[in-house]
Amino acid sequence: MRCIFCKSQTSTSEPLEHIIPESLGNKDHILKRGVVCGRCNNYFSHKVEKLFLELFPIKALRFYEAIPSKKKRIPSLTGIIFPDLAVIEAVRNAKNGNMSLYIPEENHSVISFGKTGQFILPAATPLEASLIISRFMAKIAVEALAYRVETNDEWMMQLVDNKQLDLVRNHARYGVISNWPVSVRRIYDTSTRWNNNEDSAYQIVHEFDFLRTDSNEIYFVLAIFGEEIVMNIGGPNLEGWKTWISKNDNASPLYHGKNTNRETKL
Repeated sequence: MRCIFCKSQTSTSEPLEHIIPESLGNKDHILKRGVVCGRCNNYFSHKVEKLFLELFPIKALRFYEAIPSKKKRIPSLTGIIFPDLAVIEAVRNAKNGNMSLYIPEENHSVISFGKTGQFILPAATPLEASLIISRFMAKIAVEALAYRVETNDEWMMQLVDNKQLDLVRNHARYGVISNWPVSVRRIYDTSTRWNNNEDSAYQIVHEFDFLRTDSNEIYFVLAIFGEEIVMNIGGPNLEGWKTWISKNDNASPLYHGKNTNRETKL
């Protein structure tokens, strides 16, 4: 077996590769050992996924939705107490989601203890297209392709040897193109609840799929709590995506065509 990124020989002793980071709630979409080598696995963890998870919109999302890391930690947020304007850190318990406030010692003297005040935390902001996001998407896209064929050794070999994927896999591994564009938009509210067949409500943390356009371009589509990110895995161009959404009334491929009746919103 060979790594789908660097194409080096691998073995079944390689670490498991999570297509979407565990710190975004992924416990199901995991590649079998050997699909990604240990060196690439470690690189993505520290140089791609970590940078994405540290983006403020993602950090704030994980705080408000109480999504713990694989080390069972939820990111903290820094806020202020009004009208004292003292800085306070808000921390959430990973077990029950309860919030605690920590006041730095240097701020004790400016807080009016015993008086009514207001604690203000920054709101989660929308993601903005960047090199960090395009590399994160490139990594997930290649792994999502492998996830579809990993049970077939011949198809896996074809994926590794497919030169048309070298550009996107090298972008994930090395960041070779600084301006690889991605589309970012919200397709449903973060707090949206969904129905299943048993009429119990739940949230969707993440979901993904591929879109093939009429011009045979392939786009990878990922949504995290309703924030949709789209990337052309064939090259740094979004013109085909813009044409597709224009023809389809700004629909999301995640809820269009074969996915039309996937879920029911509350």
